[in-house]
Amino acid sequence: MKRVIISLTIALVAIGYFLVSPFVGLAHLRSAIDARNASALSERIDFKRLRNSLGQQIISTYLKITGKSAQLGPLGTSIAAGVGASIADPLLADLVNPEMMLDLLSGGGISATSLQMPGLGPFSKDALGSAWEIFINTEYGIGNFYISLPTRAAATDQFRLRLQVLQWNWKLTAVDLPERVRVELAKELQRRIGD
Repeated sequence: MKRVIISLTIALVAIGYFLVSPFVGLAHLRSAIDARNASALSERIDFKRLRNSLGQQIISTYLKITGKSAQLGPLGTSIAAGVGASIADPLLADLVNPEMMLDLLSGGGISATSLQMPGLGPFSKDALGSAWEIFINTEYGIGNFYISLPTRAAATDQFRLRLQVLQWNWKLTAVDLPERVRVELAKELQRRIGD
């Protein structure tokens, strides 16, 4: 009986840790953003994975708004978005760095582009909402945690953040951008490459 109680206690602690630890990582990310602390933010983001995530979204949207995705078809568009991120390198260099990520995540826009998003950002004021709103906007996976923010925004205006356990810490590895932000960044890319 004693072993059963110990086993149940260990299982409950593990489940509790699994459910709570992503929120601790999210809180650390938020505190770095609120303090505008670029070095603390750098510890909470895997910039290589985030760059790949944003690059694929921007290239895919660029292909769509220029009409090139119709020429390539779904498979060609997928392949082009995956390998074509080098086209977006100059834009991604301006976007995926601690200072710009502070602006994007806080909802202040991106000064390196024409994109302004007052109040629209995953960590803008009141983005988290109530505990219930947070709960219904989260998904768990093995080693992955997803949350859509701001919780009170329409689904089309939400950023979907992916946190992963890397080196025993939860780090931001991907941000799925709202459609209008992707379109603005794709237009910025189009302006930069002169297409």
